[in-house]
Amino acid sequence: MKRFHNILFVAEESKGEQAALSRILQVAQQTGAAVTVIEVVRPVAANIAIGVAMDFADLQQRVNDEARERLRRLVRSCSRAVPAPKIVVREGIDYIEIIHEVAAGQHDLVARAASADTGLGATLFGTLDMQLLRKCPCPVLIMKPRRKIVHPHVLAALDLEEHGRKGEAMAAEILDHAASIAGFEQGSLDILHAWHLPYEYNMRKEDKVRRMKTVDLVIKDLRLRKQRRLDALAANWDALEPRTHLVKGYAHQVIPRFTRDHGIDLVVMGTVGRTGIKGFFMGNTAEKILRALNCSVLALKPKGFRTPVR
Repeated sequence: MKRFHNILFVAEESKGEQAALSRILQVAQQTGAAVTVIEVVRPVAANIAIGVAMDFADLQQRVNDEARERLRRLVRSCSRAVPAPKIVVREGIDYIEIIHEVAAGQHDLVARAASADTGLGATLFGTLDMQLLRKCPCPVLIMKPRRKIVHPHVLAALDLEEHGRKGEAMAAEILDHAASIAGFEQGSLDILHAWHLPYEYNMRKEDKVRRMKTVDLVIKDLRLRKQRRLDALAANWDALEPRTHLVKGYAHQVIPRFTRDHGIDLVVMGTVGRTGIKGFFMGNTAEKILRALNCSVLALKPKGFRTPVR
């Protein structure tokens, strides 16, 4: 698979973290990647009423030591591999400290088991997941909790609406990762682009346009051009025999439905919109897609993305 050299695994006593860490350690053994396991604990003093006579430093140290020992047990339960993963315990706000560790340790992938918040119903990804998907500068892999985690059915969700060098680079990066994972898992690769003609409904209401069947001609031409571009991208991975899908509709509806109907295990996608607005860290469409997915996700940022976390 596309090689990650320095993986940061986030632990927080979630339901699926043992299976998720086991999978990451298996991948690391086969690819030679280094693995660090991190847990973020809340500062003790911030959770105790002011005025209480207590040695906060000593209590914080005990909390940190307990977290460190829990991580050691977690690692031992997943693998006896040598060298063992590095263990890091940080104090503070979880996503901020994780992103600080990404920078400090020069990690190129953050991985964790999905941990939905209580009361979010069918939503797979919780608050920490979404914060990392929005703001983490490196790729983020959020794995659906299972007894054994594998991803034999991989979907590359491409946004072919974005043109120019950045758009081409992002599409190629998504497909590169998806194909590499499919090959590593000896699985299948599907490539999907959801598209629609803007203002189609309004145009069809115009009598002159309707009589000349202009909209149908535009749609036919648009579909043909998109199919050619999709086929050209897929041609780079002929050895995997990828299946291409050009589906008319809105991405936030098409992609989750496709994953359910085709038994997709992992979606590889970008999470930054095309707005170019400073401080806009996740596209509205990407947010809607992630809220509706019920499978693992590898989320990528475009080259040059800068986290708002300092």
